[in-house]
Amino acid sequence: VIDGNTFTNVRVPFDGYWGKAAVAETNIQVTNNKIDAGSWGTAYIQLWDYAQYQYWLNGNDSKLNPDGKTALKATVKGNTATGGKLVYYATHCNWFDKSEVKWDQTPVYRNLIVLDGIKESDTVSLTKKDGSPITAFNESTGMGLRGDKYVIYSLSEGDYIVNVTQKTTEGTSIVTPLELKVKPTKPGADSTQTLEVPVLTDETKNVAKVGTQTYTSLAAAIEDAKNNGGTVTLLQNVVIDTWNQVWDAKNLTIDGNHKTITIGKVESNLNGNYLFYNAENLNVKDLNVVFKTNGNGFDMNSGSLTNVNMTGGTTSNYAVYVGGSEEGTVTIDNCSFINFKVAVYSQPSGKDNTPVSDIVIKNSDFNNCDIAMVSYAADTVFTGNTVEKSGEISFVGAADAANKEVSYTVTGNTFEDAGKIWFYGANLDNVTFEKNKVTGTTNVNAESAVSGKLDVSKNYWGGGAPSANQIQGNNFAGKDIYYEKPAMNPEDLNTYNPGGSGGIVVPPVQKPTIEAEAGATVTLSKDGTTATIVVDKDATLKDV
Repeated sequence: VIDGNTFTNVRVPFDGYWGKAAVAETNIQVTNNKIDAGSWGTAYIQLWDYAQYQYWLNGNDSKLNPDGKTALKATVKGNTATGGKLVYYATHCNWFDKSEVKWDQTPVYRNLIVLDGIKESDTVSLTKKDGSPITAFNESTGMGLRGDKYVIYSLSEGDYIVNVTQKTTEGTSIVTPLELKVKPTKPGADSTQTLEVPVLTDETKNVAKVGTQTYTSLAAAIEDAKNNGGTVTLLQNVVIDTWNQVWDAKNLTIDGNHKTITIGKVESNLNGNYLFYNAENLNVKDLNVVFKTNGNGFDMNSGSLTNVNMTGGTTSNYAVYVGGSEEGTVTIDNCSFINFKVAVYSQPSGKDNTPVSDIVIKNSDFNNCDIAMVSYAADTVFTGNTVEKSGEISFVGAADAANKEVSYTVTGNTFEDAGKIWFYGANLDNVTFEKNKVTGTTNVNAESAVSGKLDVSKNYWGGGAPSANQIQGNNFAGKDIYYEKPAMNPEDLNTYNPGGSGGIVVPPVQKPTIEAEAGATVTLSKDGTTATIVVDKDATLKDV
């Protein structure tokens, strides 16, 4: 009997297992408890009909439950949660016998999935069908061994994606996503489900193609395309234990085909552990890259990344390193960067201090990166992006080896807890900073600028004028002009100086300009009111 208790900062106050079939005297009561789950938000009470699981595991040979009977005679009612919600879990219930539980709200029934065709060397990971992670208490995110079967143990009713990773002889693993629909249990029937894992064939082991030629090794496909020019198209989601760095690729296209490459580690002979090093006109599209340990992304002097999503590993430094080229441009469009020390980095290098290629970044997301970008490019366009949970983003106006006027266009971005937006060594007259949302722990810093004033009008700072924390330094213009609404439509732009008293904002007086000859009569009217002005015959135009 668990009755009338109060649990504070407890996610799971009661998680009960029963492994023998119920008898006449069985009586389980979980009633009238008050639960505060604290920071978890959701509280769980779980009852396991473990006797039915024992019957599934050993059948009639089960020593605990050879007849497949329920272990539960229980009442679960009157429990409440504060500051969140309360979920009841019914695990192994109703598999072979109807579990005798009286619930006062519908519980979440959880099932067991048998993996047919899986091997010991294979691995399994699960997400919800929409790709989001499974975060509920005690829900499975992988496979385990139960008896002589590999299973997913266990899942609530719903739709999932099961990613099965199978090793190949080339050292590359193929990840096959399988859809799984977990069905509700049927009282009195075997409610376990089976998921068929496909067997790899010679044809299904192909991971990439160049033209019509297929490859079981992504490295081999890239090497052929690098030497002969062309496009590498990914055919499967793959896991690569060790990526050997690709040097000096030119005019190479990687079509990710919306697939994912997961990389254990990168070996580069001390050249920064980049996937590609010193690439010219490298174009990558529709690709997801996940690093597990040390990997960095693309060291490139020119080219583009389009719809490329990158997640850093435990020691990943750079997602993109922009090198030097007199006429080069690196364009990043509709990409995302998560968990990098520096997402995009550029700096003049080499004995001749070669100028950094121009950088265009648009419609991209930066999340949880220590530094979102450091740009020494003479021309940098940063527009339509979102930067969250960052420490800094630097537009370095010095651009040491630039052969042209340095300019930065920073427009239409959302900076939320983005740290310092730094215009270091810049001529601020060459910076366009408009229609950005600057909120949370974000500040614009112009203390290290060399000249000019940064016009910060036409930005949203949370609804009012920017605070002292949001703007640091004295090199600013337009601090009293701002968008009142985050939509930042023209009608939301504040074009007056906040003033007045009692919270009333008084717009400035608009002085009319009147041009009239001496001795003329001028009539003014507004809202039905008319005024007549007679200009003195001796007046001059300046006096009027």
